[in-house]
Amino acid sequence: MTHPSPAIDPVLAASIRTLVAKDLRIASIAYRLQTAAIDLCPARTRLPGLIVQDASQYRADLRPAMAMLYKLEDRPAVTGVVPDSAGDRASIRVGDAILAVNGQSLGDASAPPARRTSDRFDSIADSLDTAFGNGPVTSYYGAEVPR
Repeated sequence: MTHPSPAIDPVLAASIRTLVAKDLRIASIAYRLQTAAIDLCPARTRLPGLIVQDASQYRADLRPAMAMLYKLEDRPAVTGVVPDSAGDRASIRVGDAILAVNGQSLGDASAPPARRTSDRFDSIADSLDTAFGNGPVTSYYGAEVPR
């Protein structure tokens, strides 16, 4: 027997979707600027074109809505993919969970999100930046995330 999902306040859902859309717009502009100037950069890195977030970034009262809308639960997840980016070409999609970086688990996913802090996400973001900087990165689907 399946249980119906609790309803999300439509005003809250619209507000969250607006925020996520704005994040993606900014990320898309930044991605285009960064990749357009690659020939001018002496130090290069791979750019995934992904927005990755963790439940620890949100207040406890917002976490259930983020879990329902973006599968942001016990693991960090992708909340945005820049069109035509490396992540997009690797078939990474909104809601995909980040399970590990370079074969290393991202920590204790069994800890309740309410007890996590932004330090957890800072560590995850640093791991992702390092992984993409070193490349190549392989998605869960086995596709290499190209540069």
